[in-house]
Amino acid sequence: LAPRVLELPHHGSALPRSIEFGVMSRPRVVLQSTGPSRLEDVRWSPLRDLGPAWYTSARQGWSWVEFHRDGRLRHGSMHP
Repeated sequence: LAPRVLELPHHGSALPRSIEFGVMSRPRVVLQSTGPSRLEDVRWSPLRDLGPAWYTSARQGWSWVEFHRDGRLRHGSMHP
């Protein structure tokens, strides 16, 4: 699999296999639905350090991704 967008497990649950899958996938966009207690969770640092656009509901509110037919991605959030 080579997902360009990855939604983290429920509330950003940082299980070792989830982190490994995220790092191996190298997504361009990550969506994380979680509360303030999991913002900047250091367990996700290996994935975060790869530099994908990272949207967290506790920080940016709702977020979105558009997949265009030509392969482009467009993404953003309620609070940039």
